[in-house]
Amino acid sequence: MRTSRLAMLAGAVLLALPALAACGGSASSGDSAQAGPVGGPGLVANWTLTSASDAAILPSLGITLEFTDTDASGFGGVNRYMTTFTSSPEGALDFAEIASTMMAGPDDAMAAEQAYTAALGTVTGYTVAGDELDLFVDETQVLTFSKG
Repeated sequence: MRTSRLAMLAGAVLLALPALAACGGSASSGDSAQAGPVGGPGLVANWTLTSASDAAILPSLGITLEFTDTDASGFGGVNRYMTTFTSSPEGALDFAEIASTMMAGPDDAMAAEQAYTAALGTVTGYTVAGDELDLFVDETQVLTFSKG
């Protein structure tokens, strides 16, 4: 009798495990806000900066970022810049050393461009969702672009 109760209890636990696992998983997957980079299709495109976490970076300068399969380039507000990058579909992104032309411009635009290229050099991840590209340093979103 004792053995049959033990067998019934073990069977009940085994039957309940999938339901318990589903309950545990739904709590974390129910978060609507995505924290950190998650990758996404469509990184290779032309992007225009729409916002930055650093107030010194001025989206009004028409800053762009253009990705090909292995190269990235764009306009930093005064100068053109170019670099190579590596990425993963899971959201990792790493830019190599960034080179640029050496034109002079207004002090605020030069400072914005310098802050922008410095921010690009620290990027570790990305997320593409529709026509929006977000670049991250670890879990912190630092730059946002729109396609076009």
